[in-house]
Amino acid sequence: MVMIGAMMFLVQGTRHVLREGRTDQGVPLAANREKRLLEDFKKGAPVTTKFTASKEKKDDNDPTDNSWESSSILPPWMKDYFAFHQQQRRQLVEEWQPLFSAMEVSDANRLLWNQPDTPSEEQYRFLIVRCFTFDRKCGGLADRLLPLPYLIQLAHNTSRLLLIHFQKPAPLEEYLVPPRGGMDWRIPAWLVPVFNFTGESRRYKADQFLENHARSRHTNDTVVQSIFQAWHYGSFPYDQRRLSTEEPSFDLVHRDIWRSMFTPVLPIQKLIRHELNTLGLVEGNYAAVHCRVLYAVSDRPVDEIQLWTQNALQCAFSIYNDHRKGPYFVASDSIHATQMAVAHGRTLSWHPQIVARITHKTPQHFDRIPVVGNGNWLGRPYVPSEYYDTYIDLMLLAMVRATILFWTR
Repeated sequence: MVMIGAMMFLVQGTRHVLREGRTDQGVPLAANREKRLLEDFKKGAPVTTKFTASKEKKDDNDPTDNSWESSSILPPWMKDYFAFHQQQRRQLVEEWQPLFSAMEVSDANRLLWNQPDTPSEEQYRFLIVRCFTFDRKCGGLADRLLPLPYLIQLAHNTSRLLLIHFQKPAPLEEYLVPPRGGMDWRIPAWLVPVFNFTGESRRYKADQFLENHARSRHTNDTVVQSIFQAWHYGSFPYDQRRLSTEEPSFDLVHRDIWRSMFTPVLPIQKLIRHELNTLGLVEGNYAAVHCRVLYAVSDRPVDEIQLWTQNALQCAFSIYNDHRKGPYFVASDSIHATQMAVAHGRTLSWHPQIVARITHKTPQHFDRIPVVGNGNWLGRPYVPSEYYDTYIDLMLLAMVRATILFWTR
C-alpha cells in the first residue's frame, strides 16, 4: 500500500528474487603494493591505480557466478560494465582499505581527491546516487531507482564506479542488498567518511548538466554526487545513446538490471512469503492493480478515492476477461483505496477474488518526513521497518501475471 508509481515496470515479471544477499569480501593488499602507495602519498607523488576489467579465471569453488551473464536482454556493453564494476570495486577494497586504515580521515580524503588528473583508467572515479538527511528533496522510490539504466550508461561512458548511498529515510541496505553474483552498489563503510559527504547535493533535473559534470577531467570531479530527477527518469537520453535501434530500450532493460543489483533483505523476504500465504496468492498466477490516488497531496475526498478505485478495478476486469474472477492483488498509497477495493469485490454478484494488505495507518512516503537532527524524525530515531510496506508491495506487484497502474494527479 505504498507509493510505487512508475516503479512497476522496473521489476515486472521478476522471478526468483528471494535470495540471500552477500557481504563484502576483501583480500588484503600485498605488502609491497601498500608500502609503495603510502610512500608515494607522503612524497606528494601521484597515486596511480590500474583501472582495468580483465577477465580472470574463476575459482571453481567461487559461488558468485555473475548473475547478469544469463540475461538475454542486457546489451553487451552493460554486461561489460558490470564485470568492470565488480573487479574495480574488489580492487578498491583490496588496495585502499589497508592503506586508508593507516591514515587519518583527512589524509585519506586528500589522497582520494588528489588522484592524477589523467585518463580515467589510471584512477578511481565515482558516480554516487545519494540522499542524505540534510538533502531537502530526494523523491520517492521510483524517483531514486528508476533512472538506473541511464546512470549505468553514464557511468560506463565516463569510466566511473556507480555507487548508491541513502540516509533518508534509512540506508537502502536496510531493504535491498546485492544478489549473489550481482553488482555490488554499496559504498564500503570504511570509505564513507573519506568521501566527506557534506552539504546538499545538486538535484539534476536536466541530464545534460549531470552529463557535463560526470565527463569533466578536473580533479575536483573525482566524485560526482547526484540526486537525478526528471519526468522521463533518464529514458530519453538512454534511448538516444543506444548503439543501435536493435538494442533493448530503457524500459526493457529495467527488469534484468534490478535482478542484477537487488534482492530483498531476509526480514522482507520472510514477510513477502507470509503475505503470499495469507492472501492465498501464487507467484505468476494473479493480476494486480496499483492505485496511486495521493500523488502530490496528503489527502483526497473519500468519494473521489472510491470512484477512482472502482474505475481501476473495472479496467482490470475488462482487460483480463478470461480470468475475470481473479485473484487480484490491490496496492495503493491510501488505506481507503485498499479497503474500498476489497469491499467492492464483495458487492459484485460474480464474486471476484480481490485481496489487499490492510493496515490501519497511512503509508510513509520517502520524502515527506519531518527530519529532526541526524537520522531522526518527529524527535525519535528512524525505524527502518516502518518502510517495509513499500518494498513488500513492490515485490508482490512484480510477481504477477500483469499489473494495472492507475495514477491520479
